[in-house]
Amino acid sequence: MTFSSSERSSRLTVTTNLKDNFLSPETEIRVSSRSLVNQLQKELEDLKASTVRENQRVRNFKRKIELAEQKTERLQNEHDRLVMKVASLTTEVKVLKSLEADNEWLVATNNNLRAIVEKLTKGQT
Repeated sequence: MTFSSSERSSRLTVTTNLKDNFLSPETEIRVSSRSLVNQLQKELEDLKASTVRENQRVRNFKRKIELAEQKTERLQNEHDRLVMKVASLTTEVKVLKSLEADNEWLVATNNNLRAIVEKLTKGQT
């Protein structure tokens, strides 16, 4: 199918190779220039509106990405803080276990000393 048009006329000629009941091998279709301009303007407006919607979707998506990155950074900072806290608590537990062992030794030593004192005091009476 070929189209030809003249700038000075509003005549559009459509030539087809179709041999059917709808179009003869060469059919002329008259279309007003105003009609074509209106249709093209409508399509342009539709494209502009579509572009505005797509741009808004892109902005929304970028904002979601930005918020997700901020949340990831906050979570990473919180994770780092918790790792440091765990390390600190692990050190405290080791110190407490050491103190507990020292305390058990002191209790055992105290009990031994009491037993010695009891023996000594029983022997004197």
